[in-house]
Amino acid sequence: MPLLLIPLTISPAFLLVSERTIAVYKLEDVLEGESKPRFRGEIPKDPKDPVSGRLPTAWARPVRTERYASKHDDIFISQEDGLVLFAEINSDDPFHLHASMCAGPLGCNIDTAFASLDLGMNRDDLLIAGGDMSVGGLYLVRPRQDPEFVESVSNWTPIADFVAADVRTGSSKKEIAPKSNSRRDRIFACTGRGAHGCVTELQFGMEARIGTYSEYLPGINQIWSFPDLAGSGMFFLFSFPLRSSLLRMSADWSDIQEMDEDTSGMHLECRTLAAGTFGDHIVQITERSVFVYQQRLSPESPTVLCFTRHVDSPEERIVAAAFEESTHSVITAVERDGEYQLHAMRIVTGGG
Repeated sequence: MPLLLIPLTISPAFLLVSERTIAVYKLEDVLEGESKPRFRGEIPKDPKDPVSGRLPTAWARPVRTERYASKHDDIFISQEDGLVLFAEINSDDPFHLHASMCAGPLGCNIDTAFASLDLGMNRDDLLIAGGDMSVGGLYLVRPRQDPEFVESVSNWTPIADFVAADVRTGSSKKEIAPKSNSRRDRIFACTGRGAHGCVTELQFGMEARIGTYSEYLPGINQIWSFPDLAGSGMFFLFSFPLRSSLLRMSADWSDIQEMDEDTSGMHLECRTLAAGTFGDHIVQITERSVFVYQQRLSPESPTVLCFTRHVDSPEERIVAAAFEESTHSVITAVERDGEYQLHAMRIVTGGG
């Protein structure tokens, strides 16, 4: 039984897709009462999982240049288990499948929510699947490669069954999970079908997504961030085993600039043990010193050094440190000849 009817763009014809076959019908033949297709072929199988009987659920036509689209008709066909097929018809023989192959699995159940998004000409195809009883996603499709997962699309409907449970205690009433301030039950649902079936916990809250990323040197020990008062961006202070580094990121995250000591005004030749901010001041603690900077409204020179406290002798070094922002307190552990001392100081602005 036909499940999908797909009109073609380069000829007065259409595809009929059933469970096992793809057929090409010429519109003129159908209008004249002819029910025999011009072409009929088997639906290609995934060589990694050659199981038959998957039902086609939706189709999508990717964006192509006007010149290419005048002679070729490319179509993606999705199956219920997430397998995507690719079919191509060209103008040399518009009533015959020029190519029919597996584009690859998407890793989710697919119903009718399936489309190809426009990334522009001469770019990879981007498919979106809404999922069926399971999470869907965005996938990049490249020639001769399995689809590449880009981002998930949450969609757990329809749900066959779910249960609200208090999992903090088991049948013996002994606590099996730590207590929290919230007494809400946790919700578990039966999601997905077939190979993608699973038990899922439904949650809500703030979701963190990657806004930008930058390739950077390995070996970073710690990272601190503080606002850029000269603009609306951010500063990021990185601590490496032997040095420190400062990056400035623009407000729209489109520009990342590494700053040196001359432009930043900060000491970067030693590794940073702790850092923090209070008001318009920045505190940096290295192995030899405690620095306090004041931010300025100048993009060219964002900080100025206003206080420095060094260790008492070359034999001493700070091995651990902390900065408490609410009280402006600096705590350092200083090592000398195998002995350790704990030092504490409070920073008072305007008074030294």
